[in-house]
Amino acid sequence: MRIFLITKMKHHARISSYALTMFAVCSAFFHNRGTHHSYRGSSHLRDINEWRDASFDSIQSTATENFSYISGDDGSKIGILDATALGKRPICVLPFPYDDLIVQGQTKQLRLYEDRFIELFEKCQNEHYGMLCMGLLTDSSGIVQTSALCEVEDFNRSDEFGIFVTIRVVGRVKLLELTQMEPFITGVCSEVIDEIPPSLDLPNMVADGIDSLLNEISVMELRLLQAKEYKEQQKAKEDALDAIPDDDIKARERIVKAALDGNLQVSEDGSPYSGFNDEDVSFQKSIFEEAYSDAFETDAQGFIVSDSSSTSGRSAKELTAISWAAFCVDDLKITDRIQALDCDNLFDRLKLAAHTLRGKKNMLAAKLALAGLGDPSELSEEDNDETSDT
Repeated sequence: MRIFLITKMKHHARISSYALTMFAVCSAFFHNRGTHHSYRGSSHLRDINEWRDASFDSIQSTATENFSYISGDDGSKIGILDATALGKRPICVLPFPYDDLIVQGQTKQLRLYEDRFIELFEKCQNEHYGMLCMGLLTDSSGIVQTSALCEVEDFNRSDEFGIFVTIRVVGRVKLLELTQMEPFITGVCSEVIDEIPPSLDLPNMVADGIDSLLNEISVMELRLLQAKEYKEQQKAKEDALDAIPDDDIKARERIVKAALDGNLQVSEDGSPYSGFNDEDVSFQKSIFEEAYSDAFETDAQGFIVSDSSSTSGRSAKELTAISWAAFCVDDLKITDRIQALDCDNLFDRLKLAAHTLRGKKNMLAAKLALAGLGDPSELSEEDNDETSDT
């Protein structure tokens, strides 16, 4: 992981106290009366493509800075473009706590109410086509150099509460330089583009493994939930029986029958009732599938695979979406997500995703063993090795 130290930046500026108060800035999103704007799907698009185009236009308009000239044999001047200038783009940097990282396709809702952040938002909209990056703050007074590139997807202005903004990750950038620290952070960045292997056969094999791991994890979660519900059923049965007079035999029989059928629950007032409502239960496979769809739809990279003889079932774009969606499941270490953000090789990120999910599977297997529903010895040797590493 590369850290962009603030103390070594232009003019030796240090990050000001406002950056450390982003917990308050990134407060819960809710709608209020005011002017509402949504760019996605409208005729007036401001997005990553316009941001890219504007950078090329800027290079052409500053030819003297980006071109050097040599004399040809006939005395004419030949312009040579500085290739490094093509990838450099200005960007506004919105600081976030380290743990607030979101990855490709994910969204975050913000409320911007301080003047400096409203100024940042206006610059982002007016000069950078609604694009900004997440500056992840570290404990060592720095910003992680690889940042999530975000698009303003929706915003709502309120005179009383500020600006409510929804941002969505559509790519990644590497911060090359911080050009301004006050009143808000701006910098120069270059986009991070994945390295795609010429053949997708091996990445597809890893993706198959990720799919299998997610199925196993979901089954394990279901078993843990059933065990928890069974325990709660037993406790509810005991409490319900204790609350019923000894001479009410029929009521006792109904409670025992409901408990045996697995349909006994206790209402908020402590009385028993039958019927589970599991509509809100969401397992990791369903979370992954939703994240996969978001990552796939927002991917703005161009993919070229040279091996036309490959028999792979998934495209490079589909594999990339899988590699990001795997890091959207619950209860993953933030360090794993940061490592995925910093990885610019598709195959390596898929392998990292498989390793991370295998660690989660082992954690669930240990919980099942503690609940008397599994045996850790059933794990494969590879799984046990990875458990010891986590």
